[in-house]
Amino acid sequence: MPDDDERKKAVKQKIAGIFDTMLDRYEEHMHERIMNSWCMVGPEEKKHRLWTIMALSVELQKIKDVSIQATRLGETVIEDVILGDWKNAERGVTGICEDCGADPALWEGFIVLVKTAAAEARRLVAGVRPEGN
Repeated sequence: MPDDDERKKAVKQKIAGIFDTMLDRYEEHMHERIMNSWCMVGPEEKKHRLWTIMALSVELQKIKDVSIQATRLGETVIEDVILGDWKNAERGVTGICEDCGADPALWEGFIVLVKTAAAEARRLVAGVRPEGN
């Protein structure tokens, strides 16, 4: 009869295996979403997204140099921009200061950048819903 340590080890291995499987499926799903979102837009929108992603990454690094508060939400906003989900990106920056209590002055450049980029995306993709897939 296995002792408690062996049972715990077996359970941990099973949970780790399940987690690895879930992570693989999630990554495949995200890869597919990203590929679809890039294939369905023109070169101007791709260029706009890339510029926005780079600029947001720089802003987020400046914020991380001072504080780590709400930085995961900032990373989520960048992920939304990668997918072209501008509506969710705008919703995300609204929640950074309101829901998390982050310093608005510290996040001001990041927030303005997202809102400006979202407005530009609406202009670039006239007739298409720029709020995502």
